[in-house]
Amino acid sequence: MTDFGASEMDELAADLGKIPGRMVSKQIAAVEGSSKRVEAGWRQRWSSISHAPHIPQAITQEVKVRPGQVTGIIGPDKDLRQGALGNILEYGTSNNAPIPGGGPALQAEEPRLLKAIADIGEDIL
Repeated sequence: MTDFGASEMDELAADLGKIPGRMVSKQIAAVEGSSKRVEAGWRQRWSSISHAPHIPQAITQEVKVRPGQVTGIIGPDKDLRQGALGNILEYGTSNNAPIPGGGPALQAEEPRLLKAIADIGEDIL
C-alpha cells in the first residue's frame, strides 16, 4: 500500500478536531470537493479499460460527518456492476498487472486538500 503521508494526515486530523464548530461547514465543503475530484480522477483513469467498461461507473464517493471528524469515502462499490473488480484492477494479481486509479487520483488531490484545510486554519486565526 502506498504511504500518502499518514503521520502528517493523522497530525492534521488531530488539529482539525480543535477547530471551532463554525468551521465545520468549511471542512465538509473541502472534503466534499476533494472527494468528488478524486472520484472523477479515478473514473477518468479507468475509463479506457476495455475488459472492464463498467468499472468507472462503479466508483462512488460519500462524505461522513461525525463529531470532530469529516471523512471522504471513495472507491468501487462492490454492489454495482463490475465494482467487485476494484481491488483486482487497483492492486493486480499474480496473473494481472495493477492498473492504479485510486492511488494516483488521491496523490494528485492531496496537495489541494491540504491547502484547503490550511486555509481553513488561517481563517480561524
